[in-house]
Amino acid sequence: MAKQDRKRFLANPKAADFVMLSDLEFARDIFTFKINLDKDKKKHISLHRLYRDGILNTLVELGYYKRCHENNTYTFIRDIANILDEVEPYIMKDEIFARIKADYVDTVVFEYAETTVSLEAAKLHELFLLQSHLIFNDNFLDILPKHNKPIMKDNKMESYYPFQNKVIKVTADNITEIEYSALDRACIWRKHILKRDYVLSADVTCQFEIFISNICKNDINRGKSVISALGYLLHNYSNPSNGQAVIAYDEEITDLKNPMGGTGKGIIMQAIAQLRTVVKIDGKKFDEKDKFSFQDVNERTQVVSFDDVKAELGFDRFNSVLTEGWNIEPKRKPSFFIPPKDSPKVYITSNAIIRGEGTTAQRRQFIIELAPFYSNLIKQKLEPIRHIHGCDFFSNDWADQEWNAFYGYMLNCVQYYLAHGLVYCKPIGLGYNKLRQSTSDDFFKWITIQKFEHFKWYNLAELFSEFKETYYGTDGDFHRRTLTNWLKIYALTNELEMGMKRSDGKTWIRFQCTSAQETII
Repeated sequence: MAKQDRKRFLANPKAADFVMLSDLEFARDIFTFKINLDKDKKKHISLHRLYRDGILNTLVELGYYKRCHENNTYTFIRDIANILDEVEPYIMKDEIFARIKADYVDTVVFEYAETTVSLEAAKLHELFLLQSHLIFNDNFLDILPKHNKPIMKDNKMESYYPFQNKVIKVTADNITEIEYSALDRACIWRKHILKRDYVLSADVTCQFEIFISNICKNDINRGKSVISALGYLLHNYSNPSNGQAVIAYDEEITDLKNPMGGTGKGIIMQAIAQLRTVVKIDGKKFDEKDKFSFQDVNERTQVVSFDDVKAELGFDRFNSVLTEGWNIEPKRKPSFFIPPKDSPKVYITSNAIIRGEGTTAQRRQFIIELAPFYSNLIKQKLEPIRHIHGCDFFSNDWADQEWNAFYGYMLNCVQYYLAHGLVYCKPIGLGYNKLRQSTSDDFFKWITIQKFEHFKWYNLAELFSEFKETYYGTDGDFHRRTLTNWLKIYALTNELEMGMKRSDGKTWIRFQCTSAQETII
């Protein structure tokens, strides 16, 4: 009901504005009134209670609904011109009370059944405050109608980006503009609408594009791989059979006990967050046994970023959400399930190689490595981004032209991904870092100078004596079994097969290729 019509209704009620509930009770607006008869059969009308059906109808007129999840739980939402907000019951209560205070300011006078009713507005206010807790709760509000309008969502071949002034549609072939008026009945979550206008412009190199070139050492193949990863994370479409986590590692891990980082892994996530709704989870504090660990994730989440994950956590924990969906258990709220087809993308950063062997784990990982271009500047006590780019990224330092150039670059990344998929580039430091992390720096130094020949047999006892005397001394506490295990890890890291045999009372080992891939070390 328009505000002007509502004012007219309050001042000049018609018979149609009243709802008979019984011979002695009727409703008007969101209140009910009781008819009392004195001993002379004279009518007296008094304020009685809140009119639930009136409140429900008002809420629907205001655009409030419930939107159901896969497991029959629901979220309260408000739909204003196909823009959706998630709301809590108190939001509805506050709006209804604000309307009551605006509409009922002075004494309310109206005629009903030839009887004049006169009420102080304060009594209406007070009744609402006394009884609203009976209305604005899950038990009553779950009677709100279901909201079934389709929500604008990416599909396999298309990706959408709602800016303030228009929606940008990206395909493998084109980037086009869509006016909001042309969206018909498709809905958009308000949180997905970017807080800026966007103007398609000619290709201009942005600062973030330069950043990507720097972390890839200006290597074209590495650049294509990172660009495809950016496009994949931005594309809000999930294929459960082929879901992958993008994992960002440092190309060089300088100190296994205290890895420095600073290569720009976090900046990549900040870039994604400029166009998509991101939930960040502290990888250092992440506890896979905590049932509330994903409580900040909801159906509007488009990317989940696990920041600085501990290596010992293992990849299995992430593999389950990539393939089976997300079981979300928020504190003090009903749990719900996000199915694999609607799952957010996963971005993981770590300063150490996450444990996870086997073809399944490896198939679910898309690894990008960042060169130490910016971390080297940190060693020189410089602010790397400001030193190289003369500004802070994603801040007021950027004028509209820089923002538009950035958006254009990111949308081009999406277009590249839609055309080419995830583009693999052989990691440079992954094998080195995994070997160092799984063995020791001493073993890593030793193994790099061995230059084992394939298919040649080596005396294990001689290798053990050489290694132990070099790094532990003849009396050092180091066992041959440890060296044997480390040699097996070396073989696995380099996709080699380690053979062992006994001959002349001695143990011999040799290495041979299991694939066409070259030896890392």
